Amino acid sequence: LLGSTSKLGTGVNCQRHLKAVHHLDCPWKPADLQQRNGRIIRQGNLNKDVSVFNYVTSGTFDGYSYQLVENKQKSIAQIMTSKTPERSVQDVDDSVLSFAEIKALAMDNPLLREQMMLDISVKKLETNYNSFCRGQNALKNKLNKDFPLTIEKAKHDIEKLSKDVETAEKHKNSDNKFAGIEIQGKTYTERAEAEKALLAACRTIKPYYGCGTKDVEIGCYKGFDLKAYYSSVSNHYVLKVQGADEYKVELGTVDGVRNIQRVDHLLGSTLKKELASAQYKVESTQLKIQQAEKQLSRTFPQLKELEEKREKLKEINDKIAAQQEPPEPPKKGDDCL
Repeated sequence: LLGSTSKLGTGVNCQRHLKAVHHLDCPWKPADLQQRNGRIIRQGNLNKDVSVFNYVTSGTFDGYSYQLVENKQKSIAQIMTSKTPERSVQDVDDSVLSFAEIKALAMDNPLLREQMMLDISVKKLETNYNSFCRGQNALKNKLNKDFPLTIEKAKHDIEKLSKDVETAEKHKNSDNKFAGIEIQGKTYTERAEAEKALLAACRTIKPYYGCGTKDVEIGCYKGFDLKAYYSSVSNHYVLKVQGADEYKVELGTVDGVRNIQRVDHLLGSTLKKELASAQYKVESTQLKIQQAEKQLSRTFPQLKELEEKREKLKEINDKIAAQQEPPEPPKKGDDCL
């Protein structure tokens, strides 16, 4: 099947029996090469293995064409990739390196070809090294800032939650009977009456044209102060349970709804779960610190190879520069042909 990039490019579904694609020339855009390969390397092709051929001629315009495609792909890759979110342009895309490899094949000078292939290898290693350094710097930032803040906050939460769990346990009846609640200065010992009184107290909080309200003192329960306000977001009354820390319970607005039972659930299992979660956060963060410190003690595994290839590339660059230096002009008095 023979065709141009525009005729056999985007939108052409001919992949079912394709075995090989042959690129006879180099297009002007990197996307054109990708679209060409996309005709064969795609879902629906019945061949498990396919071949991609790029034809270049040594000492021709092919090298310059692939140089243009390479430069374009560098800029595109830096903008589109998430591998290196930096302000400087770098070789970060595998397709950039493949274009450069093709360009190297089109060069007639063996020294230039060796320079290009070595430059490709160095850039690959530098990309990996930069990624490794960014990871190490991110770990340092976590060790110096994020992890200590997480542990500090979790320990602060543990301190407050422990006090509130202890307060709730002190006021817990052994026979699970209603402990009584104080609402607007009056004590209620019957749960049904207490439910009605709590809801009636909340209904005295009138929202102003759909807006929320400020906190209003309601009473106290099991050693915790109770405040309430109307939330215009959820369109419900919200009860604030104040101890060493502050907790919120959204209340039902229908008579007979077990609002006090919701508060009991908060002061019982919910506080214990939050306490256990805060304790786990401290332990897990301490484990992350150990793992991060171990990771920071490592060095880039290919650092020696990178340094050796950098040195080799410098030697080749010096040789090429020496070849390209113009000859010294003849001195006065020398015989010139």
